[in-house]
Amino acid sequence: MAIYKHNCIITKYLASFIGALLISVGSIQAQSGWTKKKGEYFLKLNYTTGSSDKYFTINGDELTTAEFTQSNASLYAEYGLTDKITLLAHGPIFRTQKFETTETISAIGDLPIGLKYSLLQGAIPLSIGLVVDIPLAKADNFANNKEIANTRINLPTGDGEWNYRLTLAASHSFYPTPVYVSAYSTYNYRTEYENTSFSDQLIAGVEGGVNIANKVWLSLSVQFQDTFGDPEVVDFVRGEGTEFTAINVSATYMITERLGANASFFSYNDLIFNRVNLYSANIFGIGLTYELKK
Repeated sequence: MAIYKHNCIITKYLASFIGALLISVGSIQAQSGWTKKKGEYFLKLNYTTGSSDKYFTINGDELTTAEFTQSNASLYAEYGLTDKITLLAHGPIFRTQKFETTETISAIGDLPIGLKYSLLQGAIPLSIGLVVDIPLAKADNFANNKEIANTRINLPTGDGEWNYRLTLAASHSFYPTPVYVSAYSTYNYRTEYENTSFSDQLIAGVEGGVNIANKVWLSLSVQFQDTFGDPEVVDFVRGEGTEFTAINVSATYMITERLGANASFFSYNDLIFNRVNLYSANIFGIGLTYELKK
């Protein structure tokens, strides 16, 4: 009975970690003031993995639970429809996840797709974008408990709702010095799942990068997420009330002029907002990038 109760608690806490992972890893490339020129494109195939047994409750208290592991193979894409309008799409192609006490679940995730429009060009490019998260993934996806017969744990790969994320972003290049900075702010309008409404979120961050010897791009970003208001229903499975600060370090080695190999490290902290309602995992990533410029 003790093991069963323990797993039920873990189940409730799961998707806040998943949601934070999806927001933070894979979407930050879109948060810049630059848009692609017509016909230009950027592609990134990425694999990320992270494990954690450290859960931060809705009150910010830290608990140790059974370890949860999630891995994602994802694709990120930008395509210049015009010199001012860029098409954006990204999301997990394939995902596996499990607790140490459950079987492994494999499924696709939700599909974020949208547009970014150039408001200003020149020394400080400014863009505005709208991305819609289409709920294609299973919002309820049960895994059998390996330790207790006839019990299951819900491991959803999506939150079951439509999200509308409006982003304002600005950037600056210090050319001819190979250094850039970007800052962005995103308002995430959340809807509902099974007649449960969710609280909106503010996501913001800054990123800086430098090119070394025309071969390696190094970048460092800091971002945070805050929840508006006090959630009436604290639904852990849907990531309701999740708040965090995170740091992401990334390095891309240019194999050719267009093809690059990427490695990244993502970690939560309490620098701006304390960790609330999430599993605090260190997430490692590797990937390939390809860019066509005119």
